[in-house]
Amino acid sequence: MENEKYKRLLQIISEEDLIKIQNKRIIIFGLGGVGGNALEALVRSGFRRFTIVDNDVVDITNLNRQLIATTKTIGMPKVKAAKKRMLEIEPNCNINAVFEAVTPQNVANFNLELYDYIVDAIDSFEDKMALIIYALKHNLPIISAMGAGNKIDPTKVIITKIEKTEGCPLAKKVRYRLRQEKLKGLMVVTSKELPLTNAGNKPGSSAFVPPAFGLAMASYILRNVISK
Repeated sequence: MENEKYKRLLQIISEEDLIKIQNKRIIIFGLGGVGGNALEALVRSGFRRFTIVDNDVVDITNLNRQLIATTKTIGMPKVKAAKKRMLEIEPNCNINAVFEAVTPQNVANFNLELYDYIVDAIDSFEDKMALIIYALKHNLPIISAMGAGNKIDPTKVIITKIEKTEGCPLAKKVRYRLRQEKLKGLMVVTSKELPLTNAGNKPGSSAFVPPAFGLAMASYILRNVISK
């Protein structure tokens, strides 16, 4: 039976819910520790229609936290590695893999109005803001990841509106930019944990918090679908 793989999920949601899930279109920007986990959780929950966008390749430093990162995928475009893994989980998935970065110049080219949900798991601040601002100005459903770096406690992860975030340096910058644009109401995944001291020149990252962010984003989308 086609839905046998979802037998345990169908003990807590209805067949009608699963049909709704399977028909939703989702676009995910960024396939690192956050976006990769969001994608896989959605695929395992019955979602089948995706566009995935990333212009990076798997690096050895990704091995500590990213689902798609293995010794066999190092050097591979993340969109290619992610698509291969997802089709091994659910061969009926329709995944459009785009090896590209979203930027202020090209954000309109992604036809975001065609999607039921937008997942922002972008690292680059200016690119992230371009996506967020476009989505909010066009009243499109987006959930955005704030800073998961320099943190190790997944129990502090929450979903809230950007205006209610605190203690996250990235969220502070996003709040400021959105006030300048006179935009509000962005739904975000953030952490109440204060960033740890970092001895390096880039954000440190653990195997605990980025995946928790991704799982929270996927859960938010599923719960929104089945509640309507």
